[in-house]
Amino acid sequence: MTVREAIFEASKQLAHVGNPVLDAQLLLAHVLNVPKISILTDPARLLHEDEQTSFRHLVSKREERIPIQYILEQCEFMSLKFDITPDVLIPRGDTETLVEATLKCLKGHDTARALDIGTGSGCIAVSLAHYAPQIEVDAMDISAAALKLARQNAAKHAVDGRVTFMERDIFSDCSDLPKYHAIVSNPPYIKSDVIPTLQPEVSKFEPRAALDGGADGLKFYRRLAEIAPFLVRKEGYVILEIGENQLADIVKIFAGHPLLSINDLSGTPRTVIVHY
Repeated sequence: MTVREAIFEASKQLAHVGNPVLDAQLLLAHVLNVPKISILTDPARLLHEDEQTSFRHLVSKREERIPIQYILEQCEFMSLKFDITPDVLIPRGDTETLVEATLKCLKGHDTARALDIGTGSGCIAVSLAHYAPQIEVDAMDISAAALKLARQNAAKHAVDGRVTFMERDIFSDCSDLPKYHAIVSNPPYIKSDVIPTLQPEVSKFEPRAALDGGADGLKFYRRLAEIAPFLVRKEGYVILEIGENQLADIVKIFAGHPLLSINDLSGTPRTVIVHY
């Protein structure tokens, strides 16, 4: 079987899933340990029997709607490669807007300290530390498994000396924490009863704790608004990702503080910057 034949066969098998051709190309590149471009430039390459077996196994996993990032165990975010497991939410391009906004807010500081709440894979905390050497980040998560992976990603990108990880619940007492120049978070913001209606890749495989924002999707924003006055320095920021149609509610939750919203590439308000 050639590369071309393998991609054709897999694409037919994945016809009802995501982007069949792209997924097949990514999976085969992973099996062959080559860049995806090699799949396109060498379609006549013959696959060994063990390569065919491994490829078909991964294609079957994708057919079950397992997200390709969990199959490949990696994901690109902010042009960095992150290790990914089903213990954490898959980083998405929309969240890059959150990181970029935070970097701009802290650009004028010689030194700055940020708190990443619900760090998951560590993609936000690690990206901040990677692109801004003056920033030190405390990264919080309730999941020990997520923190283990986040530490791994921090070490992978050589910022583990400037990212401190803490296992704790944001709804617990936070009075022992210092004051930060910025609190940043991509909190769970999907309504509880909406989660089962999402595509299977999300509803069946991504961790519910990273998705579920309570009955109205706003549970975590209310908590962040409660603790922010005690944790944010004067002239500091709370920078958050939000869901569709949540902007008006977020404005009310953080009433009394100047708020700027930033749209994602589709024109939907996706990031808010609250100035304290």
